[in-house]
Amino acid sequence: MDKPFNPNAGEKISRAETKKMIGKYKEKHADRLQGYYFGRENYERLLALPGAAGIMIMNGLDDDGNHVNILVAVDSTGTALTADDSERGQACPPYCSNI
Repeated sequence: MDKPFNPNAGEKISRAETKKMIGKYKEKHADRLQGYYFGRENYERLLALPGAAGIMIMNGLDDDGNHVNILVAVDSTGTALTADDSERGQACPPYCSNI
C-alpha cells in the first residue's frame, strides 16, 4: 500500500551534505548524466497554476530514448494538474557547470 502523500515533503540539507551526496554519485556514475537545470520561471509558472501545492520531478525518455527530467505541478493529493503545463530541463552536462 502506498504511503499517504505529504504536500510539504522535502527537507533542507546543508551545502556539505549536498556536495557529499553529489560527489558519491559522480564517483559511482562518472559516465552518466549528472543532473538537469530548470530556470526559475519554470517553477514559478507551475506553482502559479490554480490548485498547485508543489512540483513533482518525473523521469521520462525522449524520442531518441534519452533520459529526461520533467517538472509537473501537483495538487495537495499528489495528482498532476495537467500534462500540458509541464517543463523539460536542460541536461547537465553539457549545459551546466559543476556544483
